[in-house]
Amino acid sequence: MMSIHRSSPAPSPSAPSAHRAGRVEEARAEFAEVLDRRAREDLPYVFIGLPSAITGPYDDVVLPSWAAQPDWEPEPAAVIAEPAHRVSMEEALEYVAGCTIASDLTDRATVFRQDMPGIGTDWLHSTNAPGFTPLGPWIPTARRCSA
Repeated sequence: MMSIHRSSPAPSPSAPSAHRAGRVEEARAEFAEVLDRRAREDLPYVFIGLPSAITGPYDDVVLPSWAAQPDWEPEPAAVIAEPAHRVSMEEALEYVAGCTIASDLTDRATVFRQDMPGIGTDWLHSTNAPGFTPLGPWIPTARRCSA
């Protein structure tokens, strides 16, 4: 069993749900603006997930000794059927086998490098330990995912 710790205080349970939802939407809008600005400046934000981080839905997650503040969040995941490069938006779903759910594990304590503050975030290290991306348990076909 894994102990999960919050990386930041959660909104008060007594706060109106609309207020909490507003905070989430504000954060999403701010993040989207940063990504849009980086794209306009030809500095896209790139994230890579290593194959060694992928594991099955019922496999045990073994935290590395350096993971001081583990956290997780569910995310949708596309399962790619075959390699693709420079595919149009209209053709994109032809390359998708299906969709599933990913549990995205992150060690919040290592997201920002203390030894190299100039590089900013280090998602490669903090999210790619072996087993940090459990997938599944089901993979509905792309046709069912897009319906």
